[in-house]
Amino acid sequence: PQVLRKFKISILFMCITLVFILTFTPRLVIMISEATNKGYWSGLTDNQIRASLFFYRFYIVNNIVNPFLYAAFDSRFKQEIKKRLSCFKKT
Repeated sequence: PQVLRKFKISILFMCITLVFILTFTPRLVIMISEATNKGYWSGLTDNQIRASLFFYRFYIVNNIVNPFLYAAFDSRFKQEIKKRLSCFKKT
């Protein structure tokens, strides 16, 4: 039980780290592009600017996903959800 718990916590933090990397990398790439190319924004079309701004703020998804990750790895939370959703089961 203790080993399984530590394993689940390790997996949880690996998932959190992976989500952070995936959601922050686009912002980092844009920031580097801005720093190395002073005319970065002026060389983009309207659609490219919209896409860049979307990905520039994509890191916010990390803050949205984290609570769901914590919930997915918490067995008590899962049991409570199952208990609450059992009222919808067909008998």
